[in-house]
Amino acid sequence: MTDDPGKPRRMRDTRFPKGKSGNPAGRPKKNKPMPEEGESPLSKLTSKVFEGTVFGVELRLNADELQQVKILEAAFRGQLKAIRQVLRWIEKRAQIRHQKQKNSASACVTGVFETPDPRNADDALRLLDIICERQEGDELIHEEPQVQMQAWAVEAALRRRRGANRIDSERLKWLLAYTRDGSSVKLPRGYE
Repeated sequence: MTDDPGKPRRMRDTRFPKGKSGNPAGRPKKNKPMPEEGESPLSKLTSKVFEGTVFGVELRLNADELQQVKILEAAFRGQLKAIRQVLRWIEKRAQIRHQKQKNSASACVTGVFETPDPRNADDALRLLDIICERQEGDELIHEEPQVQMQAWAVEAALRRRRGANRIDSERLKWLLAYTRDGSSVKLPRGYE
């Protein structure tokens, strides 16, 4: 190695020239034995059975079932992501049922006219405490039995409209009319 004090430092020969690794072979790889089929950590976890109480009932659940129970409990606590997941499950279940009915239909039936039952959605929303029945003192807008949205659900929906167009004042008036204690709803900035 020649170190000429007259040359600038970057021009001198150095032990590790620029662009060349000091360890070209790298660290040698360790030989790990290949896991046998069914021995991966994920397969071990999914095959494991967990015991515990769910809603006061002693159960034995696998990992997938335990995850679903935890998501359902989070939905009951009001966590929006969990509520969305439960609603996806409900929709998927309805699609599977519809497909089974469609496949099991007799060959002589030429067409099935099925309208979705809105009460199924109402039951799911009641279960998640997003809607509730009107109280005795509330005025009826129509003569059919009605439900009201909870104030917290309306607030959450209005907050989630980031980037979307604002709801006009007429629709907002109707939205608050169908909300239990609509006067207590805290409107986001930009609404009157």
